[in-house]
Amino acid sequence: MSPFKKSVANRLMEAFAAFGARQAFGIPGIHSLALYDAIATNSAIRHVTARHEQGAGYMAEGYARASGQPSLLLTIGGPGATNALTAIADAYADSVPLVHLSTQVPTNYIGTRKGYLHAVRNQLGVFESVVENAYRISHVDETLPFAARAWAEALGPPGRPVYLEVPLDVLEQPSSEPNVAPSFIPHRSIDFEGPIDRAAHLLQTASRPIIYAGGGINSERASGYLTALAEVLRAPVVTTTKGKGAIPADHPLHLGCSWAPTVRNSHWLLEADVVLAVGTRLSRRTYDLFGELKLPTSLIHLDADPSIIGINHPVSIRLVGEVSEGLEHLLRLLRQRPNRTEMDPEVTHFREQTHRSARDRAPKVMSLLEAVSAALGADVITTHDLNTISVWAAFYFPVRRPRHFLFPMEFGPLGFSLPAAIGAKLARPHQPVAAFTGDGSFLFSLQELSTAVQEKIQVLVFVFNDSCYGSVARFQRTRYGRTIGTDIVNPDFVALAQSFGAQGFRCHNVLQLPTLVDRAFSYEGPTVVEIPIETDWVG
Repeated sequence: MSPFKKSVANRLMEAFAAFGARQAFGIPGIHSLALYDAIATNSAIRHVTARHEQGAGYMAEGYARASGQPSLLLTIGGPGATNALTAIADAYADSVPLVHLSTQVPTNYIGTRKGYLHAVRNQLGVFESVVENAYRISHVDETLPFAARAWAEALGPPGRPVYLEVPLDVLEQPSSEPNVAPSFIPHRSIDFEGPIDRAAHLLQTASRPIIYAGGGINSERASGYLTALAEVLRAPVVTTTKGKGAIPADHPLHLGCSWAPTVRNSHWLLEADVVLAVGTRLSRRTYDLFGELKLPTSLIHLDADPSIIGINHPVSIRLVGEVSEGLEHLLRLLRQRPNRTEMDPEVTHFREQTHRSARDRAPKVMSLLEAVSAALGADVITTHDLNTISVWAAFYFPVRRPRHFLFPMEFGPLGFSLPAAIGAKLARPHQPVAAFTGDGSFLFSLQELSTAVQEKIQVLVFVFNDSCYGSVARFQRTRYGRTIGTDIVNPDFVALAQSFGAQGFRCHNVLQLPTLVDRAFSYEGPTVVEIPIETDWVG
């Protein structure tokens, strides 16, 4: 190869590093040797070797969810790519930015049945069925344009995973393409002369306005504007699960999370005359278990992605644009509402009453959540699986900042929390990170403890152990009066953690939690804390 030319693999890694990629996750394979050799020559990108490609995908998700910046997921084609498919589907469902770079069999073998290693009949089609943007680099001169396009589309809006595959015969070809900057997609400006003026007037004249905040409130700047807007309007704020932290949990105008039945069915939403929905699709997932979400006909919807505005509820005013910008301009147009200061104690009282009601229904769960929250402190990032404790955490766990509650909401896979915690810690190395997982979901990805030990990644993993798939068992009992397939025979999780080289503890009393958390966050590596719970904690 000419000294003036570099391979497509090297060009790709140089391009992604130039675009801002600092982290890659994956497992090297025979078909990805060129990509890994390219990483070895590029010190800008750190690579972490996972133990399963699905875990690598969740790590990439955790990194992106915590930082707001895409990371790279590297896989071989065939089993490597399909192993990562669940994580990519989850990232798409929750609008998480990342670039999945996969190899592909040589061009002449694509779609044939000639028996080439790792061949899939239509690998590109598999990913086209899951993400909006999936591409194949078929020629050397497509390398940098496709890399730039993938990075720009991952950043969004709205920010989603992009799949990019490279056939082996293209991957190692020499390339002399000039460098290409990512063609960043500009954010969509709001029509400040039209809809935003009408939106401001509608909010200003409303008797009972309310703000419904989602995961699009994903920065301190956006959170600050949202909080200021709520204070000007004296409007209560409901957050979605992904929007937890959009306003501090203890703010006097924070009502709670819309996934909690007591919040979503409260008079605040039922009697509101105007709702400002920000950074949310008002997802069906929010109310699929607890009945229809009832909103007034006067609905103002602000989001950077025009395709989700009005997708679930009729909208009165569409505001398409970057949410921070939209909130800032609304603030400029609104005046302080007089005689509304009495709203603060009403909202605070409602939130406290909601928590009391939850304690009456499930005292052991709420006691445990409150003890865990107190031990972890206010600045912790938590990652979650769909276990009983995490669902209740979605309802009631206090979150004070955006990007601090990472929950696989729409797609709902298991095995997310541990690898996502690893990715989140790499994105935010100076903040404490704790994973909440059940015994069943932990068994999906516990091998990633090996990754955390090897990389000396300080994450705390709570394993809430009820020796069954508890959430499913409760639904079975409710619907059919019996259970089947939900009981689990578990290993000794403490001994298992220690066998990996991690710390392992068992907590039988919440009074132990402060000491165990201190030990975890002073240890150079992962810590597993098993907490036995009872299957009948929730009625």
